[in-house]
Amino acid sequence: MGESQAEKEKTQVLIGKLSSDETFYRDRLKYDKDDSKLNPITLSGLKSAEPEVIGKALIETYNKWKPGQEPKLGSLYGFDLYVQHHVERSFDTDNSLYERHFNTFYAERPETGIKYTYNQGHPNIDNPKLAARHFLNAIDRVESIKNQYEKKLDDLEKEIPSMEQIVSKPFEKEKELAAMKISLAGLEREIAIKIQEKHMQANGQLEIGQVPQEKKEPSGLRSEAPKETPIIKLEQVQPMATGTDGHYSQHKQMAPRIRKSKRLGI
Repeated sequence: MGESQAEKEKTQVLIGKLSSDETFYRDRLKYDKDDSKLNPITLSGLKSAEPEVIGKALIETYNKWKPGQEPKLGSLYGFDLYVQHHVERSFDTDNSLYERHFNTFYAERPETGIKYTYNQGHPNIDNPKLAARHFLNAIDRVESIKNQYEKKLDDLEKEIPSMEQIVSKPFEKEKELAAMKISLAGLEREIAIKIQEKHMQANGQLEIGQVPQEKKEPSGLRSEAPKETPIIKLEQVQPMATGTDGHYSQHKQMAPRIRKSKRLGI
């Protein structure tokens, strides 16, 4: 829920910046007599305003620009126009590294720092007139982008109360889970006793058919949760020594007697 709230606040800030860019752009946008959006783009070092000349210059920059050169290309309606370089690395079928180098365009207003792209930053290199309007198309997306984030904000505002309700709701399976934990503890105790019984039978401390006895508590005082399995210390059997006659004899002491234990009921 905390992540959703943080995402909501972040989205609200972004919508504020988009609204600012949209207002800035709409206040400066101009139309010709046919109601088409004008494209008064200015490129550094280019004096011509002809769409085809501008488009060819942008296509050449897109194809030939390299890191280290000036990335700012010009301006349009108060937005700065930029080119940036990318490197994509991948492996060929023979497992050799392959690098793909390419450039993309974006527009940005310094006051907000939001980057606007069109066609993922790739201009139409086959049509100079369309390439000339690339940045105009990128900036013009501000309204649709703002609408997308407003929809996201609306979804978050509906989601957060539902999540708060789920978090505050008591866990319905809590009693069932507690009973399962007790049952599991009892099963683990039963397994431990079985293992101990096998071990004692193997060492001659318990006859087959007998089970280790545990100390009973007075009626009414037994805890709901099973106690830990008692640990029974097994006596060590002294090693046998070989006599001069070739037969085995006891070394200084007899075989250990079975110690009586109230715990085992022996």
